[in-house]
Amino acid sequence: MNKTIKAALITGILGFMGTVAAAFWGTNAGKDAEKKVIQNEINEAFGDVINVIGDDNNVTINDIKGLIEDYQNMQIQNKSLLDQNTKYFDDLTEANNKLKNLENDTNQKVEELQNQINAMPSFEYTNLGLCIDVEDISINKNNSMVTIDGREYLSKEIVEKLIPDNHNITIKDDTLFIGNVVVDKANLLDQFINQSFIVENFTNAVDSYGNNRVNGLCFNPTSRYDDSYIVYSLKQKYAYMDLWISVPENTDPDSNGKLIITLNNNETVYTSEDISLLTKPFKIEKLSLNNCDLVEICLNRNSGALRCLITEAVVYN
Repeated sequence: MNKTIKAALITGILGFMGTVAAAFWGTNAGKDAEKKVIQNEINEAFGDVINVIGDDNNVTINDIKGLIEDYQNMQIQNKSLLDQNTKYFDDLTEANNKLKNLENDTNQKVEELQNQINAMPSFEYTNLGLCIDVEDISINKNNSMVTIDGREYLSKEIVEKLIPDNHNITIKDDTLFIGNVVVDKANLLDQFINQSFIVENFTNAVDSYGNNRVNGLCFNPTSRYDDSYIVYSLKQKYAYMDLWISVPENTDPDSNGKLIITLNNNETVYTSEDISLLTKPFKIEKLSLNNCDLVEICLNRNSGALRCLITEAVVYN
C-alpha cells in the first residue's frame, strides 16, 4: 500500500473516531442505549477487527468500546492532573507570598536593630591614675575613667579620694550626698506664704559679682526706709535650711543692712554681718529650724535702699 493511500485511510479512521467520540460525549456517554448505537455503527463500518498493512506497518483496532473507555479515563486523569497542578500553583503562590512577607519583616527588624545600634552611646575607657599634691594615690587604674558621648566620668574610688576625710559618700533617692544625708529636701519657695512685704520672685538676675542667679527671691524696697520680709509656713515638717545670699547688680552703693531669720515670730536664729554692694555672695548652711511652724526672713536696712537676693533655698530634715 503506498503512503498516500495509507495516510488517507488513517486520516479517515481518526476523523471517524473523533466524530464518534464527539457524538459520544455530546449525548451523555453514560447511557447504555447510546453506547450500543455507537458500537453498532463502528462494527458496520469496520467490523470487529481493522488491519491496515503496508510497508511492514500494522494498525489494528480490535475493541472500540475499550478505546473509548480508555479515552474517557484519560480525560478524567487529565482533569485530575490539571486540578492537582492548579493546587500546586496556588500552594506555590501562597508560599511565595509568605516568603515575601517574611523577607519584609526581616528587613524591617534589621533596620530597627541598625537604628538601635546607631542610637547606642559610644564608650571609651581610660586607665587613669591619681596624684594629689605631688603624692601618688593608690587606686585601681583599670578603666577608672570612661568617656560616654564626649562626657567624662570618673570611678567612685577616685571621687572618694577627692573628698575630705571627714565626709562620706551616700547614694539615696537617686541623689549623691557628700557629707550629711539630706532627707525630705524641699524648695523653700514652694512652701505656703503666710505673709510677704516688698519681696518678689524672679527667674533670672545677676548679682554684684557678675554671677547668674535663677529662681529666687528679691527683697526690693519701695523706699530707703522700709524693711522687706517674707514668712513661710513649714508646719513643723523641717529641721534645717540652706540658702545663698547675694546683692543684685546696680544696687545703691551707699546702702547697707542685715539679713535676719526668725522662727515663730520670736526666736532669732540668724543675723548676718552688714550687707552692701561690696558683699561677696555667701551661703548659710544647716541653719536649725527646730521644726518650727513659721520662718521669717527679713532684710533690715540701716541706710539706703538695699536690695538682696536669696537663691537655692531648701529645707530638710
